[in-house]
Amino acid sequence: MAEPRVFVTYTHETTAHFEMVRRLSEFLRDRGIDVVLDQWADVGRLNWAEWAERELPAADFVLVIASPEYRRRVQPGAPAGEGWGARYEAKLLRELLTAEPGRWEPRVLPVVLPGRNLREIPLFLLPHSATHYQVTALTEQGTESLLRALRSEPGQHRTGKLWTPPTGPGDRADRDRVVSPTRNSLTDPQRLILPLQERENLHRVFLPAVRQAIEDPAVVAVHADAGLGKSVLLAQVHDELAADPDVGVVLVSASAKVRDRPRDADELDHQFGAAVLRSGTLTGQLAAQRARGLRPVVLLDTLDLILDAASRPVVVAWLRQVVDSGVPVVLTCRTFEFKAHLEPLNERAPLLATLVDRREVYRLSRPETEAFALAYLRGLAEPGADPGRYDRFLERLLHLRTQRQTVVEVCGSPLLLALTCRLYAPTGDVPEDLTVARLFDSYWHAHVIRSPRRELTYEESDERGRVCLAGARSLFSRSRTTFVEDFKATGIEPRPAPEVVDELCSNGVLVSGVDPAWFRFFHQSFAEWVIARHLAADEEDRSRFSAALVDPVRRSHLAPVLVQLLYTLTDRDVRRGFVTALDADDLLVFRALALSAVTRRAVDEVRVLADRATMLSPEHQRHLADAVGATPEDALGEVAEVVGGIVGDADDEAVFAVVKVLGSMIGRLPAGRGRGLARALDAVLARRSGMADRDRADEVVHVLLTGFDEAVETPADEDLTVLQRYYGQVGPLGRARILRMHATGSPALGADLLRIALDNRLPGQVMAEAVAVAGQVADDPAAAHDLGWHDWRTMLSRPYAKGWDEVQGELVATAVADRGTVDLADLIALALTDDKVVAQRAWYVAEKVAVRSPREVLDLLLSTPAPRDRRAASLVRAVLQKVGRIGRPDAEHLLSWLEPVVADNPMIVVQAMVQAAEGHADLLARAVVHAVGLPHSEMTRVVTTVLDACPADGLHHLADTLRPLSTSDKELAGRVAGSLAPVDEAGRRRCVELVLGGSVGASRTAAHRLVAVAGELGWYDPDLATELLATRTPGAAHDVARWITRFGLPLTSPLSRAVLEALRTLDTAPVVEALLQVVTDDIRAEGPLVECAPEVVTDQLALIPDVEPAGIPGTDLARTRARGTLRVLRPLLEQARAPQRRPPWLRALTTRALRDVPAFALDRAEDDLERVIVNAGHAFRGDPTSLLDELLADLPTLAGGVQLAVARATRLERGENSDDFRALAHRATEPGAHSYVIRYLA
Repeated sequence: MAEPRVFVTYTHETTAHFEMVRRLSEFLRDRGIDVVLDQWADVGRLNWAEWAERELPAADFVLVIASPEYRRRVQPGAPAGEGWGARYEAKLLRELLTAEPGRWEPRVLPVVLPGRNLREIPLFLLPHSATHYQVTALTEQGTESLLRALRSEPGQHRTGKLWTPPTGPGDRADRDRVVSPTRNSLTDPQRLILPLQERENLHRVFLPAVRQAIEDPAVVAVHADAGLGKSVLLAQVHDELAADPDVGVVLVSASAKVRDRPRDADELDHQFGAAVLRSGTLTGQLAAQRARGLRPVVLLDTLDLILDAASRPVVVAWLRQVVDSGVPVVLTCRTFEFKAHLEPLNERAPLLATLVDRREVYRLSRPETEAFALAYLRGLAEPGADPGRYDRFLERLLHLRTQRQTVVEVCGSPLLLALTCRLYAPTGDVPEDLTVARLFDSYWHAHVIRSPRRELTYEESDERGRVCLAGARSLFSRSRTTFVEDFKATGIEPRPAPEVVDELCSNGVLVSGVDPAWFRFFHQSFAEWVIARHLAADEEDRSRFSAALVDPVRRSHLAPVLVQLLYTLTDRDVRRGFVTALDADDLLVFRALALSAVTRRAVDEVRVLADRATMLSPEHQRHLADAVGATPEDALGEVAEVVGGIVGDADDEAVFAVVKVLGSMIGRLPAGRGRGLARALDAVLARRSGMADRDRADEVVHVLLTGFDEAVETPADEDLTVLQRYYGQVGPLGRARILRMHATGSPALGADLLRIALDNRLPGQVMAEAVAVAGQVADDPAAAHDLGWHDWRTMLSRPYAKGWDEVQGELVATAVADRGTVDLADLIALALTDDKVVAQRAWYVAEKVAVRSPREVLDLLLSTPAPRDRRAASLVRAVLQKVGRIGRPDAEHLLSWLEPVVADNPMIVVQAMVQAAEGHADLLARAVVHAVGLPHSEMTRVVTTVLDACPADGLHHLADTLRPLSTSDKELAGRVAGSLAPVDEAGRRRCVELVLGGSVGASRTAAHRLVAVAGELGWYDPDLATELLATRTPGAAHDVARWITRFGLPLTSPLSRAVLEALRTLDTAPVVEALLQVVTDDIRAEGPLVECAPEVVTDQLALIPDVEPAGIPGTDLARTRARGTLRVLRPLLEQARAPQRRPPWLRALTTRALRDVPAFALDRAEDDLERVIVNAGHAFRGDPTSLLDELLADLPTLAGGVQLAVARATRLERGENSDDFRALAHRATEPGAHSYVIRYLA
């Protein structure tokens, strides 16, 4: 075959893009492709138009290199004078595609280079609804699809939007194969493996789709019934993708991670982020992966469990965000109906879906299922039991099921489930969906909601979980074995549900009257218990199971079965031989051994594991520590001694893990401490002395002492014996902890504790504990005298640890205040001394004492000289909070008293001054002067306090004082202006001029505040309103427009005309949007602005330019006018459903809005357009010709967005099977509308 000749068209937008196109062309040329590239033809003066006319039609293929500039330059309406080469070549392509579409459509190949996306493909090449070629790297694999197309080689290409897995020639035979009821079939479990669990099927069917989705960001949705292996499939996909160093894969289980119904996409994003990262958002994680050069992929499992009616739009919105960012999503969902809600994503990315239903599952025929079940049930029967009852039970049970028995349906019965598990037992591998949760799901659907297809609400889902858990526990408690649940702990306490168990244990098939099961964890499958029983009885299968544990891929699935087996093996010798053969270096195996050994109270096994743990990793040691945490109380001593032996050679982290276990054991110890615990504590103390990290060493002691603290209320002699061994070896923190436990009832120990606290730099928590003891110590004369508290002046003057003055003051103040022996005059005098440290302590203590005698303290303050410390202000505030408002003479005296210390701490002192001056306008003005220069937040607080404290008739006195503050801070100006507006109109204008310097426009924030206050006070000033509109502030404009309805102003009023004029003249999109929103809201409320609707709509339509403006502001304004006009029409059309309320001008105005608005102005207005068309259909239903029929007749002449809205409205109103909707497939000229129709017709 001759070499294909390929013409490359692209734009010279950046040097990197220019070079990348050249490198791609060289790569193709090196592989035998004859590439025509302008860079190689540029050897002299050339007529490029003639060159393109000659080379492009002669090529076998044309590669269109997608980029933002290429798409922009070849779109209609692009600015002239740039990119003429790409534009001319695109015109040639359009001509060829129009003249000979059958020949040229397969030969024009859009190419997306690395780092680009399909949204950069020109619209006339149909980026979403036609094939494009993604180049991931300049390698054979990265250009595979492009090379295959250029060489015309057949390949597996996507056809349309719905993707279904291909089937091989042997699939049907495999699916129809059944199992005969013989003993041999019980050792051939592979014949019942579900299709989605086969690794070869994963490679053959699903991975190609996922890989395709990664190259071309898409959504792969796997819809299937429960039990068909969706979760297993996604786990396998995760394992496959995780091995690719260029892919960043994130697996999220929606059922496990979404705890609360998300209110919006951002909240759902945070919930997923918390599930994966503990904090942050999932989209943030994806962005971080992309920043590291990875291609992120999201795997979302069990999406249906958060898809109630309220959360479905939230999930779709979140998926839209992810897809818009170019990240592929692979999701599983049991709800087939959700597929329709994913369709809108087709506008952003291809939707690849696979539907798997029950008919594709390996099946057992009804007779064979019955034979298996009867054989199994009779094998479980007690000697002498009536075989007929099992026949009757099975007949009744199968009568409840459908005629088509499948593995999935077996999950609905514990007996048939046990049978199925028996078939799997020789390998120990169980489908993850054959669990207790799935079993009770079946019960719930069959007997509670009676509709497996109906989606559960959040309340129903929560209730189902409780019922399932209750039923599972009761079921296992009635079985003839101890049933241990695996590693997933739960805090749910379900309600009793005996009716659930009665239904599942009907006819006494599961024997009752046995000992209750011993539970530690939740979510263990009944299947694993059945497997363990089988393996315990069959040595050959048990050996194969041991060998399978070596396989790292299967080990995690087999670990729960291993736990059950270790409990089931009751023969001591058999158990010892099995345990010896296991690889204890594996973490999962080691954990299972530890759980089993501790729970069985097999101290010898714990001792062996502990000896090994000293040689293994810290993870092994922590697993053993976790297991020991559940030790039965009567074995605590022995196990503690064994655990204590772990710490000898373990690292610091492992020691800390063991200590946490010992701390929890202390809290569970009975009265006798036991020899084993004492030895364990001695071992910890010895190991602690060798820890390099001293903080960690002290934390070890803290954990152990916390255990004692929580376990012991009144210390016993044996407790003190243990603690005394610590007391001499720990530092001040440890001694304080020990003393804190025993200070209750012992003033001498309390005094010792306080002495340590006063003389050492200790954490705040310990100091707080010391303060709690101080009161009882102060009440004991001997202890107080021993501590030196008999003389409070000495306590305030003695040296303490540097930096702890406030804590010492807290201790001393507590003691002094409780005893009430302080002389207030002497205390205030001490606070005024030259010794700054002593003065600070005295002020602090005085503040504490002031709570008891506020008036006495105030009188003392008024009779003393000015203070020298800022704490005086804190004391004033504490006193005034108790005393309340004071008289003017006292207020003047306090201001004079405080002014000398303003510079020390302006915020506290000024607040104290304002508090003292409350109710006196001139004094408040004097106090607020000192707020000048404070930080913005503090000044705002002060001014707000001043305004609240000033009487209404005194606000004028504050005007001149507040003016400099508001002049320098415009946000504060609005706050001041709102508070100073007096009741008369002249005063309002005076305050506006005074506060804002005579110009409302000086501050947009102030303008917004003023108009809000004016509205609240009923203050309407047309001149002020006009001035506020001139600020071009959206908030102010919105509130001013609200005045029309608030004050009942007619349309002829100056304000109404000013608002309408602003809509015509203002060119700020947010302001226009705010004003149009007011008009819309008022029309919806049937207010006065209904009369101006035709004028507003006509004006706005006239102001929208026919051609998109060059700048972004102009484009935004045009789009704002277009969307606002549509929103004004919507309430008018809704009201016009009643013929008597339909104005005669409405249809003409609606038709004009849909016909005359250019396409660029309708960007992102699809929803508004659709609602206008639908509402118009109802409003004009009685007309000879409906508006929808009129639009359908003129469809090719309508703008693109209108065409799409017409298509959506036609589908909504007349159905996707109607002739009108089908005709759109040939008449819609806009790609988005055409793609929408084709998708639903497909």
